[in-house]
Amino acid sequence: MDVSWVTPSILAELRRPREYPAVSLVLPVHRAQPEKAQDPIRLRNLVARARKQAEDDPEVTHSRRIDLQKHLDAAIEELEWEREQMSGEGLVLHVAPGEHHTWLLPQPVTEQVVFGTTFLTRNLVAATSMLEPYWALVLAEKPSRLWDGSPLWLREVTEGRFPIAAQGQEGEAPLKGGIGVRPSPLREERLRRFFEAVDEALGQVLNGRRRPVFLVGMQSHLHRMREVTRHRDVLADPETDTDAAGFEKASAAELAAVLRTAWERAHAKRVQAALEALDAARGEKRYAGGLEEAWNLVSEGRGRHLVVDETYRVAARVDGEHVEVIGADGEIRPDARGTVVQDAVDELVERQLEHSGEVTFVPSGTINGTGLALSLRY
Repeated sequence: MDVSWVTPSILAELRRPREYPAVSLVLPVHRAQPEKAQDPIRLRNLVARARKQAEDDPEVTHSRRIDLQKHLDAAIEELEWEREQMSGEGLVLHVAPGEHHTWLLPQPVTEQVVFGTTFLTRNLVAATSMLEPYWALVLAEKPSRLWDGSPLWLREVTEGRFPIAAQGQEGEAPLKGGIGVRPSPLREERLRRFFEAVDEALGQVLNGRRRPVFLVGMQSHLHRMREVTRHRDVLADPETDTDAAGFEKASAAELAAVLRTAWERAHAKRVQAALEALDAARGEKRYAGGLEEAWNLVSEGRGRHLVVDETYRVAARVDGEHVEVIGADGEIRPDARGTVVQDAVDELVERQLEHSGEVTFVPSGTINGTGLALSLRY
């Protein structure tokens, strides 16, 4: 399953403590041949490593080991490597007695096998934050449609009441309109009620999955939706609205191009706002630069906005409250203590989001020298 399906409730369930062992397998994969052809073999090698670790672990009982192996096999069999949807750069398997979950990520990951009482979720959290997923609401009377999108996917939402068409109240004829139809108070009132119904249906989908909503439709429909909505806090900036008719009949491919433009506009504004906030925080002495400075501040819940270079990846050694970035050669001093965290940036992102802080990924090289920076709440 691709990471677009991850919701706060799914993350909470994955973080739920389980009886030992809850096993997380993380594997870098490839989008194109010939490297992609080797991914199934590399995954089987990683699974063999997990099985060996389970066999050597005295805390894993025989019955749990058998159950674990069954779900490892099931997880592998469910992967359809030849399908176009199997295109990403990271694969995460969560396996425990009685369950298994697979996740395809768009960003590179570090190969690892982790045994614990909870699943490793920071790769999923970082991926969903980096993608900045959105909703796209195509406004029309026949019908209004909702789409789930990001730079990597676009699919129509058919849950709840979507797609929703204007039918009028019981005993009333359907709305008639379009080019050449003169507006009337009755039609305007019924159209207003229709867009209130669309807004109500949107609210049902937004529950627990709040993200920016891009609007597409005729200017009159865009204006009316912004007028009646109860969800102004999630509607994207009006500058990202797409003033165009006919997209209620568009395919995902046809709609993706205009939504890509809307997403790029919104992302550029988000990046600019994040960088301006960092400059202000630096002047007010509410600023931390680099992983080592930001680590404890984020853990204490003091981070307001974490800004991360989208290509920045680093391992670090953590010893209590002290964190030390491991050099590019990955060598560790013989006298070093603590635990090596291979994907320290992803873990920092997860901690920031757990404390309700903001995270923005910016183009490579935007943050000179440090890879990330943090503005503080206090």
